[in-house]
Amino acid sequence: QKCQLQVHDAEALIALLQEGPHLEEVDLSGNQLEDEGCRLMAEAASQLHIARKLDLSNNGLSVAGVHCVLRAVSACWTLAELHISLQHKTVIFMFAQEPEEQKGPQERAAFLDSLMLQMPSELPLSSRRMRLTHCGLQEKHLEQLCKALGGSCHLGHLHLDFSGNALGDEGAARLAQLLPGLGALQSLNLSENGLSLDAVLGLVRCFSTLQWLFRLDISFESQHILLRGDKTSRDMWATGSLPDFPAAAKFLGFRQRCIPRSLCLSECPLEPPSLTRLCATLKDCPGPLELQLSCEFLSDQSLETLLDCLPQLPQLSLLQLSQTGLSPKSPFLLANTLSLCPRVKKVDLRSLHHATLHFRSNEEEEGVCCGRFTGCSLSQEHVESLCWLLSKCKDLSQVDLSANLLGDSGLRCLLECLPQVPISGLLDLSHNSISQESALYLLETLPSCPRVREASVNLGSEQSFRIHFSREDQAGKTLRLSECSFRPEHVSRLATGLSKSLQLTELTLTQCCLGQKQLAILLSLVGRPAGLFSLRVQEPWADRARVLSLLEVCAQASGSVTEISISETQQQLCVQLEFPRQEENPEAVALRLAHCDLGAHHSLLVGQLMETCARLQQLSLSQVNLCEDDDASSLLLQSLLLSLSELKTFRIQSSQDPGRLLPDLLPFDPHQADLQLCEHRGPRPPGIWSGPLPPLGGAGLV
Repeated sequence: QKCQLQVHDAEALIALLQEGPHLEEVDLSGNQLEDEGCRLMAEAASQLHIARKLDLSNNGLSVAGVHCVLRAVSACWTLAELHISLQHKTVIFMFAQEPEEQKGPQERAAFLDSLMLQMPSELPLSSRRMRLTHCGLQEKHLEQLCKALGGSCHLGHLHLDFSGNALGDEGAARLAQLLPGLGALQSLNLSENGLSLDAVLGLVRCFSTLQWLFRLDISFESQHILLRGDKTSRDMWATGSLPDFPAAAKFLGFRQRCIPRSLCLSECPLEPPSLTRLCATLKDCPGPLELQLSCEFLSDQSLETLLDCLPQLPQLSLLQLSQTGLSPKSPFLLANTLSLCPRVKKVDLRSLHHATLHFRSNEEEEGVCCGRFTGCSLSQEHVESLCWLLSKCKDLSQVDLSANLLGDSGLRCLLECLPQVPISGLLDLSHNSISQESALYLLETLPSCPRVREASVNLGSEQSFRIHFSREDQAGKTLRLSECSFRPEHVSRLATGLSKSLQLTELTLTQCCLGQKQLAILLSLVGRPAGLFSLRVQEPWADRARVLSLLEVCAQASGSVTEISISETQQQLCVQLEFPRQEENPEAVALRLAHCDLGAHHSLLVGQLMETCARLQQLSLSQVNLCEDDDASSLLLQSLLLSLSELKTFRIQSSQDPGRLLPDLLPFDPHQADLQLCEHRGPRPPGIWSGPLPPLGGAGLV
């Protein structure tokens, strides 16, 4: 360093280094070698036995001498990186290991993946980086530079860095013309070269002229511009697995047809003229193509211009607007593309700042599409227009309007428009500030929506509201309402809705604040001309209520009870009703009651149960405590069981001693088909009954 070495000293120094031992690093910075001395050192670099680094910084290298150094070093097989920065007086050569000392294929390929903008300390032989940064390079220097670089391209994939120069618009245009002559680069950095928006958009044309180009990243305001290739072909070079040339050409050609090219344009004023020019340029680019745009705000006019250009881009597979402010009108513009552009299969708009459009390939047939418009501040005034746009779609598999501001009025308006919207999958209306009013109106709307197969509403912390559809009219519908906090005045409206929704076959009410009294009223008010209906209620009081009190609730049903299931552990009561109700012969009921030694109250209850449950086919009691009931209650249950002529299955699952239960419940009449008595699985606790069973007649026991 700083030994005043000049050009005439370079040849002697080269001879000494050629004859000397292998060195890790040679530092000749701060001397006076100038252009010619640097050229001589570069020319002899492959013979100097330098393992890692040669430093010629601060030796008076000029712009004119840069291309001479490049040409001189082009034949050096071990060169991994050359960094020249005239502004910082930097000239550094980095070398890779000799071929026989290189790492294994997997390690080399993984290492190559990390190469883009960082300075490596050691590169595999098949990849090299030429960094000509802050050298004051202009358009007039490019032709000589590219000729000098041409010799380096055949040695492997080249990373080329021209950042921090003065190429300008003319230099960028000229470089675009010269790049095809350099062969397949791995990356090209043109950052900080003073390019205008027109010049930046002009670089997009490189997708058509450069087969190796797969990704173009542009941040206009920060002047970050990076062209990158496909890393897979780099892996093939690194592993030495590239097949013979015809096969390799066929394989790489296949990859070029399958691997999407990507244009990422950010920090850029996206006005209609710029977008029109951009799309016109992209029209000739090979596909598939992914377009990612980002700006502070995109006007409605610009968005319309962009969407109008979509039919001209058949190779487009993805359009993404990220971190871009959009107007309240944007959901309608995007929803309209689902019908105007058949290739669009999914529109995803979130919070008016992130929009993504997914496209079908040219080979794909037209099919279902879906739209997501979440967090877009949609309210009642927007519903009718949005539904009209969605109704023009042929087949919507999913519509997501969650996290908006619909409220009860907006949701009511949407449910009124629902029959015109061709949804075949899911409608998500969660987190829209709705109340019990919306849940009840959903029930009342079901008769006008024949394709609904299932709906669920949770007004608790989950705040979910989802409706599932089928492609054809659905006969059996299911409705699940959770944490709806129904008040007594809601019960009659709930019953009216259930009576009119004839296709609704199952209703689940989970923690909806319905007490036993309200549940009994609900069962008494629900009436239908014909068919089966199942009601499942889960409430905290269900694990404390006595069996007979729950049976008393069931006795109020207006239809014939065919199934009853009571589970204390699940806090659940399930009742299946059949309409119309078949009335029992009063004389037969009175005759059966006469044989029961019951009090007046219990006789009345058993009489009601005999009429309501005359067609009961299944009775299931899970984890119930029968032994705590008084003798009269046990007698009532026994009397009821003996009177149920159509009962097929009576199931008890209990941790109590079955030996105490069976005598009260048996013997059964021969017509009874199945008795299931279950106990806890696992080690037998003390008190579990074992021994001979009482005679069962024709009944079966499991």
